[in-house]
Amino acid sequence: MDFLNSYLPTTIQDRPFVTLTYAQSLDSRISSGIGQRTAISHAETKEMTQYLRSQHDGILVGVNTALSDDPGLNCKLSLAQSPRPIIIDPHFKWDYCGSKMERLALEGVGQAPWIVISTECCEHSKVEYLRSKGGNVIEMELNNGSIDLRLLFTRLKQLGIDSLMCN
Repeated sequence: MDFLNSYLPTTIQDRPFVTLTYAQSLDSRISSGIGQRTAISHAETKEMTQYLRSQHDGILVGVNTALSDDPGLNCKLSLAQSPRPIIIDPHFKWDYCGSKMERLALEGVGQAPWIVISTECCEHSKVEYLRSKGGNVIEMELNNGSIDLRLLFTRLKQLGIDSLMCN
C-alpha cells in the first residue's frame, strides 16, 4: 500500500486533509436500492479501506449510513489506531446505545463517536449517555437546514482531527 502514501495526509491548513472513499458497481450504482445495504467491495478493496482508516484521525459518515448500516467505523488492522467516528446527525436520530460502534469501543477496538448536531437539538439524555461512554457532540448552527461542511471541518481541525476519511 506504499503507493498511496503520496496521496495521504500532510496538513498545514485550518481544515483537515479529506479523503473521499466510496464503492460502486460496474453499472455505477452504490447500492441496489435506497436504504439497502449492498456488498460491492471485494477483499483487495476492503484491505485498502482498512489501510486508509489506519492513516486518518477521523472517519465521517452521515446519519443515513449510521441508521441503515450500523457501522463499526473502526480499523481492523492489528496494532493500528482506529479513527474517531464522526456522524453528521443534525436532529440526533441515531442512537449510540446498543450500536455496533458502542460494542467495539467497549471491547477496545474502536472509539466512541462524535455526533454533529444542530444547536436546536434537545436530546439531552442521548448527549449525556454518549459523553458518559467517551463520545461527544459538536453543536453547529444549521445553514438552510444543513451543516456547513467548511465550518465543521475547521472545528474538527481545532479538535485535533488533521485527516478525515469521508465514506
